[in-house]
Amino acid sequence: MNFERINQLELQKLKDKYLSKKIELVEMVNESNPIEAGTQGRVRTIDSIGTLHTLWENGRTLGICLQNGDKIKLVDE
Repeated sequence: MNFERINQLELQKLKDKYLSKKIELVEMVNESNPIEAGTQGRVRTIDSIGTLHTLWENGRTLGICLQNGDKIKLVDE
């Protein structure tokens, strides 16, 4: 897994696109107890390494790491 900070431009792009938005998980990799594909949630914060900290509809709060292969899509509201 890549735990390095991302540059500020890339971080701002992530925030502009996903912060406070509703998402749906397509695929989660490198996780022993992943969120099930199709689960929806809302991105609460994005940290300096680009992890999208999400509150999922099932009550879990597991983060998404797009740079490590996790896949999501935005949900129209």
